[in-house]
Order: sequence, then C-alpha cells, then structure tokens
Amino acid sequence: MSPLQLAILIASIIQLTLASTNITEPRVVLTGTATYFSWPSGGNSCGTTDSYCVAISDGWDALWTDVLRIPTKCGYIPNCNEGCSTCCQRAGPSCPYSSLCHANGGYICVRCIDGDICKTGNWIKVAIADACPQHHPCNTCKGSENPCAEGLPHIDLCSNAFFAIAKYQPSWEGLSVEVTTSC
Repeated sequence: MSPLQLAILIASIIQLTLASTNITEPRVVLTGTATYFSWPSGGNSCGTTDSYCVAISDGWDALWTDVLRIPTKCGYIPNCNEGCSTCCQRAGPSCPYSSLCHANGGYICVRCIDGDICKTGNWIKVAIADACPQHHPCNTCKGSENPCAEGLPHIDLCSNAFFAIAKYQPSWEGLSVEVTTSC
C-alpha cells in the first residue's frame, strides 16, 4: 500500500469514527419554575400553532443569553401599582420577538422535577410563543408575587403543555422544572 493510499484510509477511518460517535456541543440544562396561561388568549406574539407552547420570562438571564443566545431582552415600563385589572389594560414593553421566536429553531424542552406533582418526568418539546416580560403591567402589579420578575428563572407554559407534565400548579411561584434546548 502506498503512503497516499494509507493516508486516505486513515482519513476515512477518522471520518467514520467521528460520524458514528456523533460529537456535539454539550447540552445545558437549567432549573426554574413554570406556571401556565390560557393559550392563545394569554399571548402568542410568535404566531405558533402548537398547543404545547411557552412564554419565556425575560427575567431569566441564563436562558435568554447563555442558552438561546439573545442579548437584548424586553423593554422597560415603570411599575403599575393601580391594581391588576387597571394595570393589565396598559400596553406592554417591546420585546425582541424576531430573535426570540426563532431561537433554537423556535422550540425548547421542559420536564417536571417537582416530585408527586409531576405526571411524568419525561421531556416535552414546546414551541416558543411569547415572552413573559418582567416589566409588563400585568406582571408588575403582582408585586413580590410576580413570577417573571428580574432574576427569577421562570417560564409560562400553555395550559395544555403544563398539564401534560403536572397534576396541578402548587403555588403562585409555580412548578419546579428543568429546561434545555433538545430532547
């Protein structure tokens, strides 16, 4: 066998080895909370038709910047302290929907990790439908009970997705979940 034939054979073996081991970037799994909203009336800025969907809190920095790689989050609107029925009639902040709706192919994966409250510990794939802006009047009127507040790792699942993984919502804080990019 000539040196050239040997080099081609070695290159082929390396290529086959790499292809069969399916080497990929490590998957990041984040832990947070989830509540649910009525879909599509609760928000569908991305225009998804999937009944398993999610609105991602822009207060969850690690999910926006580290996982979905979206550097800009939703705008700022001053807190509304007039009661939620009045506050929710105000317009919400602008959000980078063109980036959010297409991040990670428009989907993330979620699973329940809240013990007996979970129906299953299996991952489900959910379409990104909207944001849950920390400065939206419907969120700021909740005061300290705003699950989408800055720094809180939180998502709002469409009710179909939420009840596919959980028996009930344990409190206003929500269900303990894990979130990742693929399942």
